[in-house]
Amino acid sequence: MAALNFPASPTTGQVYTANGRSWLWNGTAWISNNNAIAPSYAAKTSSYSIASSDYTIGANATSGAITITLPDATLLSGQIFIVKKTDSSANAVTIATTSSQTIDGASTFVLRYQYQSIMVQSTGTSWVLLGGNIVATWQAI
Repeated sequence: MAALNFPASPTTGQVYTANGRSWLWNGTAWISNNNAIAPSYAAKTSSYSIASSDYTIGANATSGAITITLPDATLLSGQIFIVKKTDSSANAVTIATTSSQTIDGASTFVLRYQYQSIMVQSTGTSWVLLGGNIVATWQAI
């Protein structure tokens, strides 16, 4: 594999592509913009703002309702995140946006049941819902 030659003075949100991979300058460091490296998992028990290096967030709302806030979609075009409610409490996990951005037109998305999850992707201006497990309960067939 050829050496990477990152720009010396990048601007936040700048994308560098080499060797078939994309990298994003998040203001501090270059991060993979492909999620090609093993995706990360972060377990959270309180409200949390997703970092650009995150991939899957396991949200445990046992102690009370929590909010998981997506990053600015304009800085992470193409980036995918998964949020999953891991506990069985009645407390909600709310996925929120920033800067008046939306998730398929809505400012928030709420997970109310254990094992519910959503997968979202940045369009460069907002977030789109790609899928997940959003069924309220499992039902035997």
